[in-house]
Amino acid sequence: MKKNEIILSQREAYRTKMRKGGVRSTVEAENTLVFELRRGAITNNGATPWWVSATVGTSTVPQTFKFMMDTGTTNTWVTAKSCSTSECTQHDSFDETASSTFVWQDQSLTPIDFSGWGNMDVNLGNDVWVLSDKNAIDQDVTVDFWLSQSYSGARFGELIQDGFIACGPYGDNSRSNLIFDALWYSGALASPSMSYWVDYTIDGAAVDSGEMIFGGSNADKYDPDTVISLDIVRESGLTWAIRSSLTVPRYLRLPHC
Repeated sequence: MKKNEIILSQREAYRTKMRKGGVRSTVEAENTLVFELRRGAITNNGATPWWVSATVGTSTVPQTFKFMMDTGTTNTWVTAKSCSTSECTQHDSFDETASSTFVWQDQSLTPIDFSGWGNMDVNLGNDVWVLSDKNAIDQDVTVDFWLSQSYSGARFGELIQDGFIACGPYGDNSRSNLIFDALWYSGALASPSMSYWVDYTIDGAAVDSGEMIFGGSNADKYDPDTVISLDIVRESGLTWAIRSSLTVPRYLRLPHC
């Protein structure tokens, strides 16, 4: 059996197990990557202040950036060194000429509409990304991604991160790759799932903490017996959608997020 056939059979076995009542997945599972979420200053642009660290390219001096794990986009991008707007110069930027493994895929500029944020002009490159998890596991993956050559506006100026790691659903018209999908289809992850948790304090101390988990979840942060699995579908104009019905107790008390 070929490697891709083994991976496909493993995926089908996982889906079957999920349909039969769910999987109790923990961060100790093999092929599970746990990334530390750090929190920057809260701004007025509506974006999450949480970020992860990742290194892009193969350079003598590593080029490491702050990235938002964005479940609402399929555009993976990083600020390019050649971007000269005032908003760009407030961020760390990627110098593709310093990376020995970088390859241009399309140098023509493509506009991306970020709705109320404004437009971004990008071109497409390919390079290796290295994500270091909390267990000192360096997971590298080679993907196509956007190099942002221009963005402007107050919301971009207040952005804590230097770029986005797209965690949206596969199938949109973006030409950049989803890093999660690339890891899953390479067989690097135990399951096709991602999860996260954040906590603004640890034991009452003024220390923020959080994790973004690829390939599993941290069962210490919830009661696995209460998990409900719902199918995600694509709907026109929506990034994620759930086509299902739930019965919720009238006096159910929900935790504040």
